[in-house]
Amino acid sequence: MTRGLFAAAVFVIAAQVYAQPADDAARLAEFKAFAAKYRTEHSVLSLSYAIVKDGRIVAAEGFGWQDHDAEERTTADTSYLVASITKTFTGATLLAMDADEVIDLDAREGEGRFMASPLPNPEMNASSGIIASARSLAEYSLALDQGRILARPLLEQMWTPPNDPDGRPASYACGWWTQQWRGQPLVWHSGNWPDAYAGLLLKVPRKGLTLVALGNTDGLNWDNRVQVAEVEKLPLALKFLELFAQN
Repeated sequence: MTRGLFAAAVFVIAAQVYAQPADDAARLAEFKAFAAKYRTEHSVLSLSYAIVKDGRIVAAEGFGWQDHDAEERTTADTSYLVASITKTFTGATLLAMDADEVIDLDAREGEGRFMASPLPNPEMNASSGIIASARSLAEYSLALDQGRILARPLLEQMWTPPNDPDGRPASYACGWWTQQWRGQPLVWHSGNWPDAYAGLLLKVPRKGLTLVALGNTDGLNWDNRVQVAEVEKLPLALKFLELFAQN
């Protein structure tokens, strides 16, 4: 009797352990189908995405063609200009430099140790210019989560916005938009180069989730109101959140 109960308990526990991967596979398949349909409906000629969950990249896909002659298929390693997603790198860099006392982010204007110098690439600046793939941005997201770029206190600082004059948290922190979605804190940044590129880096920190989506048209752009974070207005982001973040 005892042996039978023990065997039954082991079976139940094993079923629970192995049920999650199967559930994830169904959700990932549903998201992939949604992304493929979204690409067609929004005329995104080349679309790549990657999903991070539980400390690893669980999906990395590409749809369409990365060249005008339709000879080279898009993959998760296709490179795009990520535009304003660059600001997330800038925020992390400045906080790390401040922690190392290379700069003082609290210094008044004129008291800092900045010196103007010409950049080797005039298209590369603090707000845009990075070229990356969906997979490489997913690796960047993992590095943030694992403390390989910033220590946890600095990461929290980067994602904590100041308060607006009315005392409520602002929507923008240090290089990242911040908001709540159904009780889940979100941090993200979009990028848009009109008629050329658009993308999104979206993180759900408490769940260890990340979505990276990049395209070579502005079909991934949406009308986000100025000073208001509303990433759920992008259908691809909303689908991701509903599938992976709301439970």
